[in-house]
Amino acid sequence: GKSTFINALLGTQLLPTAIVPLTAIPTVLRYGENLGVYAIHRNGVIEEISLEQMPDFVTEKGNPKNIKGVREVQISYPSEFLKQGIILVDTPGVGSVYQHNTETAYAYLPNSDAAAFIISIDAPLSKIELEYLKEVSKYVNKLFYILNKVDIATAEDVTEAGAFALETLKSQLGGEDYELFPLSARQALQGRTGVGKAILL
Repeated sequence: GKSTFINALLGTQLLPTAIVPLTAIPTVLRYGENLGVYAIHRNGVIEEISLEQMPDFVTEKGNPKNIKGVREVQISYPSEFLKQGIILVDTPGVGSVYQHNTETAYAYLPNSDAAAFIISIDAPLSKIELEYLKEVSKYVNKLFYILNKVDIATAEDVTEAGAFALETLKSQLGGEDYELFPLSARQALQGRTGVGKAILL
């Protein structure tokens, strides 16, 4: 969901996506006049790779438990969105079966100005995710809550799931100022790439 959301923002299928938990290594995206992909290893070695090789470095399947010792993958890309000075970081999800992925997601919090938290409409917020959100709020001034995959649900289910997510956030995190943005990242990407019609509710 996270990688598809970033692809939709950029309007291109740049990051690898899958149904199962996929992202294991953070990917940092910034503006560049030409596409460039670099694997930054923990030992300081910078390795230029192709976009097609990315899954071998950033995914749990291609790089299980980070046996290749990659700190992050950096991508420069000629996107008008990134040209505004925005730097995007696609982190591993929290609460997956891979504990090291959760730890990596936590490590990037101190350097974040804003964050988008993707909530899947078919999976309620977990205790681990709520604990993570408490930590996020300590570092991030602006937090966007995205209710993703609305294309797989009815309008009634979207309304019900959204209300439940908001109530969970209020009861578990405190406060009242929460706004939830329902969307289908998959269909938004299709709309931007001309494959299909975007649905942004």
